[in-house]
Amino acid sequence: MIPFGTNNIGNRVLDKAAAGAFAETLLAAGLVDGTGNWAAGETVLVQAGDVFDRGDADLEVEEWLWTLQEQATESGGAVYHLLGNHEIMNAMGDHSTASPNSFKPFQDLDVDLAPFGSQLDKFPDWGKPRLAAMAPGGPVSKMLASHSVAMKIGDTLLVHGGLRPVNFDPKSCRGATGMACLESLNRWTHEWLVGQGEMPKELWNRDSPVWTRFYSSPGGVELSEEAEADLQKVLDATGTVRMIVGHTPQEAGINSALGGRLWRTDTGMTAMIGGQPEALEIVDGVATIITAGGKRIPGDERACTAGKPLPHKRAVSQAERSGWRGARMVFGQRGQSSGGLEEREDGLEGGGAATAAAA
Repeated sequence: MIPFGTNNIGNRVLDKAAAGAFAETLLAAGLVDGTGNWAAGETVLVQAGDVFDRGDADLEVEEWLWTLQEQATESGGAVYHLLGNHEIMNAMGDHSTASPNSFKPFQDLDVDLAPFGSQLDKFPDWGKPRLAAMAPGGPVSKMLASHSVAMKIGDTLLVHGGLRPVNFDPKSCRGATGMACLESLNRWTHEWLVGQGEMPKELWNRDSPVWTRFYSSPGGVELSEEAEADLQKVLDATGTVRMIVGHTPQEAGINSALGGRLWRTDTGMTAMIGGQPEALEIVDGVATIITAGGKRIPGDERACTAGKPLPHKRAVSQAERSGWRGARMVFGQRGQSSGGLEEREDGLEGGGAATAAAA
């Protein structure tokens, strides 16, 4: 069993099996020990988003990440969790791809339903605590408020979906430029999640850092000239040499483009998709892919080249895609406006995990 430490929504105990492939991967990478406690000293772990809507234990996994964050900090390391589109969707009231069983742990939380008045009347009692806890100002939403939409660690830029030059346009950033633009977006998102502001419009469009698939679809292939130009502009604007993204499952496994300037880390290692568990490790600029079995694959072996797509490690069958059924529960902002975005019915999105070892 994995004991959780103290966090601001209570204590819980999580069976490692509930964390599934994520726990297996952290163990194989040497980031946690057999009891689920931090074991990596000064290493920095970044989880690339979409913890929620990825199985029955999404709340428990979020709590586990909080405990690992506390333990890593005490050891001189760090644990970060990026915001994915599914964290944003849940805060907006869209729980349509959450598994029915994932609502159960929220029933143990002390959540005040009174501020919602009659808004929750049409929902079953078992669903109300999750809806309220993840709404802006709710206890879980306040936890998410500590996470970033995008962040820079050393010479690496990390974001769930991706960043394009349009995201740095002063008009999109309300006058800010470069890293100040990202810092502003993180601040606006924090204010919204704690219930002190409106949802940033920058999160809800096709170029949103949590929604774009510009660099990742199709997967396992080299980037186009347009994508290369966009990526380089972003790297230059942020003073980084590589971007790491999740969001779009890669059937070829973790892979890179443009000689490692872009890494796609989402392998769909969730109960919903069943992809291969992998993590990306970067030490002194050298990339290594770590499998759940502990195999270490040189990053160069997953480098995409022009005209030669990487082979698929595992195709996701239509039967698997149609086998996932969410609770289809929507209220609040997401219920009022779709914003023109299309959430895929089969839910084929994952979070991915990227690990970066401290030098």
